[in-house]
Amino acid sequence: MEIEKLIKKYLSKFDFYKDGQPLIVENEKELFISYREKDWNPKTEQIRFDIQIHDGICDINYLQIRMDLKRRGYGRRLVDVIEKFCEEIGEVKLMRVTSSGEGDYFWPKMGFVDLKIR
Repeated sequence: MEIEKLIKKYLSKFDFYKDGQPLIVENEKELFISYREKDWNPKTEQIRFDIQIHDGICDINYLQIRMDLKRRGYGRRLVDVIEKFCEEIGEVKLMRVTSSGEGDYFWPKMGFVDLKIR
C-alpha cells in the first residue's frame, strides 16, 4: 500500500483529521511525514505532528495538541495513530521522542522513557 494512503487510513480515524492535509516527503533512506492543519496556528488549529522514519527507528520530532484540547485523550490517540502506522509498514523496531520540555509529563504516560531534551 502506498505510504500516503496508509497514513491517511489511520489519520482518518482521528477526530481532527482533514483530508488533503498530510505532507509526505520520501527519499531512499528516510521517510518524513508531517501533518499540519492548513496554516497551522496553535490558537486556532487542533493538531500538528512531524515524524521521521530511518534505520528501523521512528523519531517523533514534534507533536502538538492545542492547549484547550489537552488532557482529553487526543494526544494518546494521535500517538496510537503513529504507532499503528509504524506497525503496518513493518520497518520500525523502535520509537523515540525528543521533548522540548513541555511534554515531559505526557511522554512517560505513553511509555516513552529516557527522554532527550533539546
